[in-house]
Amino acid sequence: MKKGSHFSPEQLARLREGQREWREKPGYRGLLASAAKKRAKNPNWKLNLAEAARKKAATPEWKENYDAGMRKRSENPAWRKHISERAKERYKDPKFRAREAERSRLLAKDPEWRAKVTEFNRKMTRDPLVRAKMSATALKRNREPAHKGDMLAMAQRRAGNVEWRRNVVAMLRKRQSDPVFRANFLAGNRKLWENPAYRAKMAAAARETAQDPSWLEKNRAHRDSMEKPSKAERHIAEALEPLGFIFAGNKSAYRIAGARPDFLHLTRKLIVESDGYWTHRKPVGIAKDAALDAARAAQGYRILHLGPEVNHKTPVDEIRERVGRWVRSAEGSGSTAAGRS
Repeated sequence: MKKGSHFSPEQLARLREGQREWREKPGYRGLLASAAKKRAKNPNWKLNLAEAARKKAATPEWKENYDAGMRKRSENPAWRKHISERAKERYKDPKFRAREAERSRLLAKDPEWRAKVTEFNRKMTRDPLVRAKMSATALKRNREPAHKGDMLAMAQRRAGNVEWRRNVVAMLRKRQSDPVFRANFLAGNRKLWENPAYRAKMAAAARETAQDPSWLEKNRAHRDSMEKPSKAERHIAEALEPLGFIFAGNKSAYRIAGARPDFLHLTRKLIVESDGYWTHRKPVGIAKDAALDAARAAQGYRILHLGPEVNHKTPVDEIRERVGRWVRSAEGSGSTAAGRS
């Protein structure tokens, strides 16, 4: 006898036999569907049903029977296949997807629900069996072209959503400001790189990617876009062109001491650097600039660093006058030392 049931095995057998007879009668399904529709329109019936379901779900016997039934179902390949196909069909319906998206947004705003989900995920990810199963499922999915296409389409839709991007940026900033998260993140990366199998896998993937013509073309286009002069560099170039300077920051032919200068006067061996704040005002950046200036000065070049205060908002005449004074003083003194304005 089923645990928690009020019927004996003989009574349950007669009940099931009667249910089978009723189902085989013509018109039974239509009559049942009509009664269900009529009930669903009755507000009192819906409230009573919900209350009865809540009371039933609160009993330990029902929870135990439900969990046992779900475990038994999940072990049935036919049932899992049926559920998967049904889910795919439902997600093809735009109305269903819209309802699910709205439901997810409402749930995401509930602190209690978010805390429960976080705790559940933390508990599940600590289970080695669950982690192994999730990893195997992810690897299997990633090999399917249809799954890759779906993930790419989803990523493109998300990237076009301004609100989603804003939330992601806010979440990343919050995480980066958390010392515990940063420590765990760095420890995880170190642990990964200490694994020879992981390093070999990453090296093999990099070699394979480097041989892909489409990747090479994308990388070349990205490199070209990165080497284009910035707004500030174009503005400064406009001010320095009458003085004989050329913008050499994107031309490999003008490497001096292993690096390309921003602006170069070939005949006078003069270099003007428009240093940004974040790179050239840090201790590491200052040390690198000093070493590079010394190497260039040894080759007879004179260097001027404009600093981050000179940008696209600085008047052209002011930049030209400042650099012109430095050029005249450098020619008069003949010094090769680097200067900062």
